[in-house]
Amino acid sequence: MRRQGLEAVIRRHQAAVQRRDTHCQAVLAAAETLATTLPQQKQHSQVAAAFKDAVPKAHQTIKSLKTIKSLPKLAADTAEAREELAEDDANRSEQGRVIEAGQKAARRLRGQMRSRLSDALNSQVMLPTWFITVLGPLPPAKDTDGWMETATDVLVYRAKYQVADQSSPSGRHPTGPAHAAPRGTNASPGNCRWDQ
Repeated sequence: MRRQGLEAVIRRHQAAVQRRDTHCQAVLAAAETLATTLPQQKQHSQVAAAFKDAVPKAHQTIKSLKTIKSLPKLAADTAEAREELAEDDANRSEQGRVIEAGQKAARRLRGQMRSRLSDALNSQVMLPTWFITVLGPLPPAKDTDGWMETATDVLVYRAKYQVADQSSPSGRHPTGPAHAAPRGTNASPGNCRWDQ
């Protein structure tokens, strides 16, 4: 997710530069033609109309860059984003196997949780109170896939963070310095039972 945000900063900068350059080039090309042709020439009158159209667009683009975010600031943000992406690429290169194993484990856990939920729904097992209170006893007739995704997200969260609270899907909010970071990540489908 962080990478997508950084990539978006870079794209915004590239788009702003492209808009600015396109409009400025149109103004300069028209100005050059106006300066090198006589007013009575056909080319001069055609370019005069293009010039009248291009100048306000160039002014508006430059004005919007100053209003929204100055181009130098956008360029600095872009340089910073590129630096962070390069650092992330280096980390991914070094830790690629670990990251890949973690992503694979997350996909496997998610698949197992979804499968267990489907099995429980098909066999009409009584779901825990915390589940029914928030998600209901069955998926809705409309947007069943959305409901299944949300329910699976909740189950994965509970397994991942070993939530055993009977009344709240996300458990009680931990307090104290020991709980500043997420609790352990040694989750497995066996850690998430329907009687919890």
